[in-house]
Amino acid sequence: MFKLEFNNSYFEQSKSVCHDIINLHRSITGKGIDDAFTHLKNFIDCNIHEYKSGTKCLDWIIPSSWEFNTLKVVNITTGKDFITFDHPLRVASHSKSFHGIISGSNLKKRCSFAGQVINALPHQYLYYNDDWRLSVTQDEYRSIVESDDYLVDLNTTLYDSTLKIAESNSKDSNSPTFAFLSHLCHPAQFNDGLVGVLTNIYLYKLITDQKTRYNYKFLFMPETIGSIAYCSNTSNLSNILSCIFTEMTALSSTLHLQRSNDDNDFINNYAILASKCLQLNMKSSPFLGVIRNDEKVFNSPGIEIPSISITRALGRQFKNHPFKNYHTSFDTMENANFNKLIEALLLLQKIIEIIENDYVIERKFSGIPMLSRHGLFYSPKENRSMYNLTEKIAMSLDKPLKISDIAIKLDENFETVYSVLSSWKSKDLVTFI
Repeated sequence: MFKLEFNNSYFEQSKSVCHDIINLHRSITGKGIDDAFTHLKNFIDCNIHEYKSGTKCLDWIIPSSWEFNTLKVVNITTGKDFITFDHPLRVASHSKSFHGIISGSNLKKRCSFAGQVINALPHQYLYYNDDWRLSVTQDEYRSIVESDDYLVDLNTTLYDSTLKIAESNSKDSNSPTFAFLSHLCHPAQFNDGLVGVLTNIYLYKLITDQKTRYNYKFLFMPETIGSIAYCSNTSNLSNILSCIFTEMTALSSTLHLQRSNDDNDFINNYAILASKCLQLNMKSSPFLGVIRNDEKVFNSPGIEIPSISITRALGRQFKNHPFKNYHTSFDTMENANFNKLIEALLLLQKIIEIIENDYVIERKFSGIPMLSRHGLFYSPKENRSMYNLTEKIAMSLDKPLKISDIAIKLDENFETVYSVLSSWKSKDLVTFI
């Protein structure tokens, strides 16, 4: 049986890469995210797909690239500095340049603070807006004197370049493929995105050590527009059977599966069975029922690749959904729960194990097999549960079925069903296709 062991060395290496990347000013295009791709390429083998500014991809347009240069805001009335660029979230991503004097009341209109998290800076972005915004704490916002004048010196650069996507494959990309999605944008945000990058780096390092039946593709993209651009080239998708998007997995809340667009898709079963194997109390919600990310692009009309999302997002019925520090300067690696992240990685490893061990079972017997003749019989007096299970499995094989389908149908552990059928295969009672 194909098995994966947790590799702490790869985990620590993946954390180190993210530590180097997290504070880069990573908008969806531009210098910050390009620098992140450079860091990534120094650690894992990957191909970089590029899409020029102004290119139409499906119904979307690739934006100009963006670079932040300098920021200083001075209260002219008092002569004191108000804010400088001391944190990657100070300036909304893709803000245009502005140099001028404005009143405190107008400055307030350009500043935002995090409503639920005291003294945190909010994450803001203006990817398709010709505008600028600044992030401040609640205390800083309240200190703005509306009648005072402020000199704002914000210097950024918009320029034509390319949107980039990194792609790593565990083996020949012409093989049947399962894709793992992550987004590399969002400066200074760990659970909102970069934890998915860590996950993909770790799984890539782990899987490339193994001999697998399938190819595993790991995509590192700017959120949404990256998936749109990648999917606009249909040759990228020809062998992808299904996708898994991950983020927000280093939180203390319960793991949460957002199912694909069709509840009957096998990728949903793989996630449910993996959770059952590990005895995790994972929540499950319908497509778009938790939080929307790159999986919605791959599920969308005309692309229609079954894609799930695995997060720890609370759910919209909760006040702090998706999590308390979401889109704030408190979404840091220091505030992450790495034990919970390891739990999520073990779940993903188990999904891969199930993918690798799932076969279509074809019956080679008719009627009820005489298991005692083959040394496979469980006495109902000694092991009633296995006696019942083997009987149910035999009755399920009226037509060829995948092991995962049998396990779901019988509400049984995948590994137990696999073990039974492997023993039957050894006695030529069934064939693994």
